[in-house]
Amino acid sequence: MPPEAEELIAQIAELAPPPRVFVLGQVGRPGKVKTPQGEDLDLLSAVAMAGGFTKLAHKAKILVRRRNSSGNVEQITLDASKMAERIASSFILMGDDVITVHESVF
Repeated sequence: MPPEAEELIAQIAELAPPPRVFVLGQVGRPGKVKTPQGEDLDLLSAVAMAGGFTKLAHKAKILVRRRNSSGNVEQITLDASKMAERIASSFILMGDDVITVHESVF
């Protein structure tokens, strides 16, 4: 690839908005969370950036909706309490993932 093309690609990448995820439900500040440029963002970090879990959060049942390469939406259910205790491995998010923290029933 010619150096001019590489430079142009780098410039376009800098202009592109940073990837983001959406954290909804029982968190302190529901909404959009920007992912750090060039870094992975895991589920617990995204929740922390959204103000952390509320007292009503059902930490054992977090839903992540993600569009796969075929364009279909996948739903993944995760247990954030096990991640926090390091019983389960962390979950790396992708741009445009939608995280929903449901309310605990008791």
